[in-house]
Parts: sequence; C-alpha cells; structure tokens
Amino acid sequence: MVKNYTYDRNFFYGRSILCLICIYIFMTDSISIAQTKQEKIRLEADYILQCQHVIFNDPAYGAINNVFGPPTWVVPREMAMAILGLIIAADVLNEHLYREMAQLAAGYLERVQDDDGAWFNQYHDAEPGDHKNLSNEFALSKSPTQTAEVMIAFYQLGYQASRDSPSMATIYRHQFLCHCLLEWWL
Repeated sequence: MVKNYTYDRNFFYGRSILCLICIYIFMTDSISIAQTKQEKIRLEADYILQCQHVIFNDPAYGAINNVFGPPTWVVPREMAMAILGLIIAADVLNEHLYREMAQLAAGYLERVQDDDGAWFNQYHDAEPGDHKNLSNEFALSKSPTQTAEVMIAFYQLGYQASRDSPSMATIYRHQFLCHCLLEWWL
C-alpha cells in the first residue's frame, strides 16, 4: 500500500536551485577543477564509486549511498541516476569498471525491491525506512516516478527479466506503475 505524504514546496524548490547551480558549475570550464569533459566525467564517476558500499556479504552490498560514507541513507531513485552516470562514464571513458559497478548497484536494487514491484523512498542498509526517525512516513512511501527511474536504469544496463531475474520483478514493476496510474486517473 502506498502511503500518502505532503511535500514541502520550499524543500524541492531549494533542491532545484541547488541542481541548477551544480549544473552551471559542471558546465563552466573556468570554475571546474578538471580541464576536459573526460576529466570531469571521471571525477564524478569516481565520487559515485566512493559512495558505493562494496563489503561482500553485507546486506547493503552494491548500494550507492546518498552521501559519502556508510549506507545510512540509500535512495533508489538517486541510485538509478548514479547508475546512469556510471554507464555514461563507462562509455565515454571506455572503462568497463564503471559498468560493472553499475551492475552491482542494480543487483542491490533487485534485492530490496518490494513484493509489489516498487521501492521505498529510503533504505538503511537493506531495510526500508529511516532508522534514526521511525516516524518518518515519507521514508516508507513509494513513488511511481522512483520506480520508473529505476526501470530506466535497468533498461540502460540491458536487463531482461527472463535472463537476469529469476522472479517476476519486471512484471511487478509494471503492475505497480499501472496501479498508480489507475488511482490517479480515477
């Protein structure tokens, strides 16, 4: 069951402004530390890898944290964007390691996917929710856009349910999105 939540317009507006500033800095050669586009891409991809949890047999193995450090604030939609960034880095820099690490992140997302095919807004290790604030209902909410973003990342990695996943994960993802669409439409 998808929980409803209210969103803080000021919070999202502030994030939008921050994103625009980051894009401007990224695109402006005179401000950036890196000199070439390839160096910029490598710098960003390496930062993503530094945020990835790679301790084998850990529940969060493969997770890309929302910030540098242990996997305490894992957000599937942001992982999807990180996966897409790693795919671009692999293609532009012709380095297979970035694609392998993107595959590892996708494996984590497959493991934590909920039975209805969606993902919760936040995970601590591999557990849904905010372990520091158990009353945070937003962390236990789900979003069709988040599910779609993860599906896009999976598609870009070349995932095929019949080949890569023994479960019906792809069908469940589609069912969740269709259910959300029907609720909105009706």
